[in-house]
Amino acid sequence: MSTLHPEAGRGVGDTERVKLALAAGAIVGTWSWDLVHDRLTVDDALAQAFGLDPSLPRDRLSLAQVVASVHPEDQPGLTEAVADAVARRGRYTHQFRAGAAEGYRWFEAIGRVDQDADGRAVRFPGVVINIDERRRIEAERDQAQTLLRSFVEAAPGVVYAKDRQGRILIGNRGATELIGLPPEEYIGRTDAELLADTAQAAAVMATDERIMSSGRTEQLEEEVSFPDGRRAWWLSTKAPLRDADGTVVGLVGTSLDITDRKAAEARHLEIEGRYRLAARATNDAIWDWRIADGQVIWNEALATLFGHDRTETCAQWWIDHIHPDDRERIDTTIHAVIDGDRTAWSGEYRFRRADGSYASVLDRGTVLRGGAGEPVRMIGAMLDLTGRKTAEAALAESEERLRLATEAGDMGFWDVDLVHDQLIWPPRTKAMFGISPQVEVGLPDFYAGLHPDDLEPTRAAFEAAADPARRALYDVEY
Repeated sequence: MSTLHPEAGRGVGDTERVKLALAAGAIVGTWSWDLVHDRLTVDDALAQAFGLDPSLPRDRLSLAQVVASVHPEDQPGLTEAVADAVARRGRYTHQFRAGAAEGYRWFEAIGRVDQDADGRAVRFPGVVINIDERRRIEAERDQAQTLLRSFVEAAPGVVYAKDRQGRILIGNRGATELIGLPPEEYIGRTDAELLADTAQAAAVMATDERIMSSGRTEQLEEEVSFPDGRRAWWLSTKAPLRDADGTVVGLVGTSLDITDRKAAEARHLEIEGRYRLAARATNDAIWDWRIADGQVIWNEALATLFGHDRTETCAQWWIDHIHPDDRERIDTTIHAVIDGDRTAWSGEYRFRRADGSYASVLDRGTVLRGGAGEPVRMIGAMLDLTGRKTAEAALAESEERLRLATEAGDMGFWDVDLVHDQLIWPPRTKAMFGISPQVEVGLPDFYAGLHPDDLEPTRAAFEAAADPARRALYDVEY
């Protein structure tokens, strides 16, 4: 049997591959095809690997007999590749599946078509390499790359990778939108080359360099500019990219647009600031009740008004400090609002101070509800009515004393509304003039009841007292 040495008739590249294949034990057989006499010779190893019929001669095969052992899907491609190599002369390489007897495996055929002095194809030797494991690894690699590309494209925001010099290796759709160029125009370029805002590019590259130099992952907020002039805030997570030995060779990162969140935070801080200023400016005890867990936040007035030096309590603490005679009523009314569909509540009750005494308070609150109408928070203000209640009690006592003194002294009181020219007489005064209690009276009625000799002196005294310029004392007998 005549076979060709594996290195015969091959170029330098093929020779090196064959040497590597020999060293790895990957070569499964050789062939030599005498094109002039159309005699194809294979060695036993190749025949066994391809599952050729043992009865076939190894040194007088036809191409069709060998091709018949190849996977049906790969036969047309192999036939075409062989014909093309013979027509072109020179190097030949092709991958296919063969060996149906033991299950198809992947092989790579490497050879070269030699020609004579007249340019005719005369000989076609080569080797067959088992690449089944390599193809499996390549398939797994391709699957992993496909999965990675799908993940990168599906990931929200910007996803990218850069090399040690800051050149972009990969970017998803978000990166393309941010840069404003198709991937083929930004892959391999740095931020300094791509971003119109040089200060922004320098800041980004400085951050990237710090992360790659330190080898530590960082999360940071970055302000970025889009090509259309729009500015946005991004929450970026950046980590060093390492090779198999753990050496930092670049950087990977993801960025999410948090512009709306930043704006919401700014509005929230503004509202909170206004709330704090309002809470400090008022004398009311402001409270904020988180209904889910019962936590209540108070302003400083809880201490200044009632002596309780604290800013946080639970709802039960507040209930416990309501006077026992008022507690059930207030608890019932406030939960009627919370559990119903109303938002506003108010109630008066007695609230225990830190020293054990009770303050009379007017409490008002508003329920904040979620999207489904469920109660989420309740915010309110507690007004100390103690001073007003004391003043009202003192006034009522004084009025009662005055009433008793008036009745005992046989006196009548009156009040004149100078703006609307109205005379206000209580029933006792009307009785002194012989007028029924239900009858309305005015100044003409008063003057009509005077003796004619006393009318003008009385009118003059009244006008002198009512004149803002004179403010004379109204003291007259009639």
